[in-house]
Amino acid sequence: MIVTSVPLFYTLDIFFLFIIINKDFITILLRDIKNMAYEFNGQTIEANPNGYLDNIDDWNEDVAKVIAEAEGVSELTERHFSVINYLRDEYINNAGNQPNMRNIVKAMKKALNDSKLDSKSLYELFPKSPDKQGSKIAGLPESKRKGGY
Repeated sequence: MIVTSVPLFYTLDIFFLFIIINKDFITILLRDIKNMAYEFNGQTIEANPNGYLDNIDDWNEDVAKVIAEAEGVSELTERHFSVINYLRDEYINNAGNQPNMRNIVKAMKKALNDSKLDSKSLYELFPKSPDKQGSKIAGLPESKRKGGY
């Protein structure tokens, strides 16, 4: 068996040639990645590339419904809004606190007076992650904690 290898500089030349030929496409692609936005009632609400709102003051319940639909959460119920309002309250009134799952479960048990509520119940509301997806729908900045979806 004969194995040959292509020198690295040939590979780099081909790569840079691709970039030069496709620079307009790449510029458009990068511009689209940088600027995500939600359309709502004729307004454009700016978001970061991961879909988190740039300005939390742009949020209201109708915007939450638009974000939820983009996230695959079809209908926001009273239980959804209990979690969302808790997350917003914690962030706005507690120095930017973004609670983890354990704290969300504990707070929701108390708020909803449901001793059987667990993380599985919250994942039924926010399938990708109650703390991160819930925060996104709540119009809060992207969490700085590790992990994600």
